[in-house]
Amino acid sequence: MLFIGNHLKYLRKQHGYTQEYIANHLHISRQAVSGWETNKNYPDLENVLELSKLYNISIDNLLNKGSDTCPKKINVVTLITLFTTFLIPFGDIIAILILLLSKWNVNQKNLIRLLIKIFSLFIFLKILLLIYLFIFK
Repeated sequence: MLFIGNHLKYLRKQHGYTQEYIANHLHISRQAVSGWETNKNYPDLENVLELSKLYNISIDNLLNKGSDTCPKKINVVTLITLFTTFLIPFGDIIAILILLLSKWNVNQKNLIRLLIKIFSLFIFLKILLLIYLFIFK
C-alpha cells in the first residue's frame, strides 16, 4: 500500500506552502489536500504530475516517499514521557539513597560521592528539559 502523506506534508512545509495554497494551485478543496497528507485518499495522476512540477521533483521521488529527503524527527512527547517515567523517579530514588546512607553513617564515602554525582546529573537533565520546554513550547 502506498503511503505518501507524510512526504507530501513535508514537501509542502519545506516550500512554505499552506494546504489552502496547494488546493488553490491544483483547483481542488483544502480537505482533499488534508486527505492526501493523512493517507485517507490519494492524488490522481494529474495532481501527482502538478505536484511534481510545483515541488520541482520527479514523480518517482514524489511517489517513493522521498526517503532521502524526509528527516527523521524525534517525537518530543515520547521523549518527555520516557524522561518523566524513568529518569525523574530514578533521580528521586537516588536522593532517598543518599539521605539514607548519610543517616546510617556508612563509611562508604566514595559510594555517597558517586550517588551525589549521579543525582546532580539528573537535576541537570531536569533543568535542561524545563529550559527546552520553555523555549520551544
